[in-house]
Order: sequence, then structure tokens, then C-alpha cells
Amino acid sequence: MQKTPYLIHFNEKDREEIGSYYDFGYVVSNLKKALSNKYGTDFHLYGDDETSNEIWEVLEEDLEIHPEKVEAVTHVFDGLETRTISSNHNQDQLEFIIKPRLTNTLYYYTE
Repeated sequence: MQKTPYLIHFNEKDREEIGSYYDFGYVVSNLKKALSNKYGTDFHLYGDDETSNEIWEVLEEDLEIHPEKVEAVTHVFDGLETRTISSNHNQDQLEFIIKPRLTNTLYYYTE
């Protein structure tokens, strides 16, 4: 597959010149850098407009059932949630369920 060039590169401009794209580009640039440094390869962004909820459900299931397949590379933002808490109520007790927060963590499938 031929490599397609980018018109705008994150590191070429500053916030004054490109507004809110800078915020998004800064995060994505650092995520790609973290993956590249750890795994030694370039990574690409993909959009999924049709099954995005399904992807999150599969990730959550894999974290619970097959944690050896998924690695938490890094949390994205300091100061945002890294875990989710919910509860199960029944007649006998209140049970709290704590799970990893999916949306503030960069996950990598090791297989």
C-alpha cells in the first residue's frame, strides 16, 4: 500500500494557528509516540462509525475474561478517571464492582 502524505502535521503549527485541532493532535501524537517507543512500529488511527459500541464491549469482555491478551499501555490524562465503579443491589447486600475505565486508557492487544 502506498504511503499517503499528510497535509497538516501536528508539530508544524502551534495552538494560535490551528485552534482546537492542536488539543486533539497533541493527544494523538503522544499516544502514537508511546506505542511506537514501546513496540517499535508506526500506528494508524481508524474510524468505526458502525460498530463502535461493540468494540468497547469486546474490549471490556477481553479485559475480564482474557486479560493476558490486552495490555494497558498508559492512561491518557492525569486527573481523569482510570476506573469505573458500579453497584449490584440485592436483598442481602450491596456489592460494588470496580473495573478499568476504558476511555482514558490506551490498550494494546498483544496477540
